[in-house]
Amino acid sequence: MSTQVMPKQAEGFQSEELDGEYLIFRLGMHRAIHLNQTAGIVWRLCDGTRSAGEISQLLATEYPADSAQDISRDVSEIIGRLTEIGVLHPA
Repeated sequence: MSTQVMPKQAEGFQSEELDGEYLIFRLGMHRAIHLNQTAGIVWRLCDGTRSAGEISQLLATEYPADSAQDISRDVSEIIGRLTEIGVLHPA
C-alpha cells in the first residue's frame, strides 16, 4: 500500500473503546470487528485528512522505542486489512 493513500472510515461505522481495545460496528449489522489498541489508534486516525505515511510518522513519534520501519509496515497492514473488510476506503 502506498504511503500517499489517505484512508477514510466507511460511512455508518461506529467504534467503542473498551479496556484499551476497540469494537467497530454498524447499527443493524450482526457483526462487530475487534481491534487491538494499535489498530484502534490507526482506525481513529483514518479520517481522510492524513496519508498512511503521516499516520506512521505520528505513531513513530508517539512510540519512539519502536522501529519506524516496523511501524510503517504495521500501519500498512492494518489499513490494508481494514480496507479489505470494508470499514476503510482509500481516499
